[in-house]
Amino acid sequence: MCIRDSSLSLSLSLSRTRANAKDTCGDVGALTAVLDVLAEYGPKDCKVATVAAWALGNMCYRNEDNRKLIGAAGGVKMLVDAVKTHIASSEMSFRGCEAIRNLTRDNDNEVMCGEAGGVEVIVEVLRTHEADATAAEWACRALWNVTLCPANDARATACGGVDAIVDAMHRYTDGENDHEVAEALCGALALSLIHI
Repeated sequence: MCIRDSSLSLSLSLSRTRANAKDTCGDVGALTAVLDVLAEYGPKDCKVATVAAWALGNMCYRNEDNRKLIGAAGGVKMLVDAVKTHIASSEMSFRGCEAIRNLTRDNDNEVMCGEAGGVEVIVEVLRTHEADATAAEWACRALWNVTLCPANDARATACGGVDAIVDAMHRYTDGENDHEVAEALCGALALSLIHI
């Protein structure tokens, strides 16, 4: 097993199986290891970028300290760049938007996401993966979080985010599991309409 696979396997294991992993990831260096792997291999390898996004999303879920550590280390921009680079992959788009959503539960990370072009990338995920309910749902959940920042809300409006959400709403209203997508779409739309 190569070093990048070992680092990602260790990080995923820490972030998913240990009861206190989300409290200790920053201390044990797992965050740094995943960010290093994402920086080195993510631009060239969609699978590595996808697993790294998944790991980072897990590490910062319900953990403010890890969100701050990832943001301070440049992880928000790295994730946005990885999603943009591998936007053709619905799995990367889903995992990247999921991680962005979890990271942007921090105000500083919301701002960083907007400055890194994250709003436009999230809207592009919604357009690119219009037939993939999971990617659409997580793009909307990420958009919902990032547009809590008024500057990002303006970016979403400027790049056609409202239209993309409305178009997606027309696609996801009558399927069996579409209620989760519809919830995310309505939340993202409601927040975007506040500032119009």
